[in-house]
Amino acid sequence: MLKQIATACSISTLLLVSLVATPQLKAVTIASNTAGTVSSLVGYDWGQSFTPVAGGPFDNIVFNLYSSTGAPDAAGTGFLLSTAYSGTPGALSLSTPGFLGSATASGGFYAFASSLTLLSGTEYFFYENAPLGSILGNNLFPGNSYYYSLDNSTYVSGAPNSINFTVTGNATVTPEPSSLLLLGSGMLGLIGTARRKLRA
Repeated sequence: MLKQIATACSISTLLLVSLVATPQLKAVTIASNTAGTVSSLVGYDWGQSFTPVAGGPFDNIVFNLYSSTGAPDAAGTGFLLSTAYSGTPGALSLSTPGFLGSATASGGFYAFASSLTLLSGTEYFFYENAPLGSILGNNLFPGNSYYYSLDNSTYVSGAPNSINFTVTGNATVTPEPSSLLLLGSGMLGLIGTARRKLRA
C-alpha cells in the first residue's frame, strides 16, 4: 500500500512539475506608434524601424501599418531585417543583407513564421514591396523612423518621424525555480504524511 501511495505521489509530482515548467505563451504588443495624424499620398512603398520592449525574446511576430481610415493595412510581402536597407522595394529578397524573415500580406497584416525570434532592446527594420494607399503617420517616434519609396526608387529615410504601425508577438514566460521548489516541497510533505498514517 505504501509503495502505491508513493508511486501515485511521484507520478502526480512529475505531471504537475511538467505542467508548471511548460513555457506559457502570451501575446503582447512589442512595438507600436499610433499617434500620427497625417495622411500620406498614395502609391508609396514603406519601411519602419522599431525596437521591441523589454520582456522578450518574442516569436510569432505580426506587423501592420494603418490606412488613413485607421484600419490595419498591408500589401505585397513584408521583410524583417537586422539592418537598414537602401535598395529598391523590387530588390528585397531572402538574400538581402540582414534578412531575418518575410511574410505575405493577408487581411491587413504580415504574419511571420513562428520560428522568427526578436530580442528586446534590439533595433529591427521592416520593409514592404507593394505600393499602398494613403497611410497615417509622420509624427516623432523617438529612436525609430520610417522609410519610403515611390515608383520602385531606392528607400529614403523619413527620420526623425515614423508612420503608424503595430508589432505583436508571443513572449515566452517560464515559471521561476522557486515556484517549482515550493511545489516539490509540498508533494514531499504529502508523501511523508501518507507514510505516517500507514504506520499508525
